[in-house]
Amino acid sequence: SSESTGSFTDSDFEVGYSDYVTVTLADGTSSADGGGVEIDGDTVTITEEGTYLLTGALSDGQILVDAGDSAEIQLVLDNVSVACSGSAAIYVRKAGKVFLTMTEGSENSLTSSGEFAQTDDNNVDAAVFSKADLTMNGNGTLTVGCESGHGVVSKDTLKVAGGTYEITSASQGLSGKEGVEIADGIFVITSGKDGIHAENDEDATLGSIYIEGGTFVITAGGDGMDASGALTILDGVFTLTRAEAASTQAPIPTGRRTPHGVSGEAVRQTLPIPRRRR
Repeated sequence: SSESTGSFTDSDFEVGYSDYVTVTLADGTSSADGGGVEIDGDTVTITEEGTYLLTGALSDGQILVDAGDSAEIQLVLDNVSVACSGSAAIYVRKAGKVFLTMTEGSENSLTSSGEFAQTDDNNVDAAVFSKADLTMNGNGTLTVGCESGHGVVSKDTLKVAGGTYEITSASQGLSGKEGVEIADGIFVITSGKDGIHAENDEDATLGSIYIEGGTFVITAGGDGMDASGALTILDGVFTLTRAEAASTQAPIPTGRRTPHGVSGEAVRQTLPIPRRRR
């Protein structure tokens, strides 16, 4: 079968933002300076298509996206910290596509603690959980922590166009049901199961991992990367280590389809990262 190819568009790399609603997060007193936002205690719900600039902190709250099936929503993280006990810090229940953009130089944190308590028909099990396509980009840093589940999950396609990510999770680090696509970024992932995971048991053409470049330091209890479909690596710098012990070294095949998973007893591949041409 053929190797997977990326489906990045210009919008995936767009880190600018304008015509936005500012949402200021604060325990018990969160506020917004425009429409499309509903605030109930420490749950902030985005209900309309548009761009929302988030700033501030919630010590036990949630950003919930519950908009139209075709709504495109950009959440801009500007030094945001959201911790949530029992659910996702960011939960995309319904949207067409969501962009999670970090502002230049910002430091952001999204964490989930405790066991997950379900509030609807979706099995929410990650610190960032999306039922829609999710793209993460920007020039800031995002720290993701999940005590009992995954780091970042999309039940459609998860894309990362850039940014710096430090992810610590009990289960998978990054997960996409239709696939995971990474154009660039710096990733430090410590996961109880697979570092990067794509699995689709309904369609054999889906569940692929596609990596154009980036720097990856993954310490995983399972595989460093695991795909039910194609695993395609064009370039990047990789240090993949099994959490229990690192005893052997093997190269990561690049530029072609590879079997199912890359399991790193200690898998190390070092390649230059080319300048992206668009």
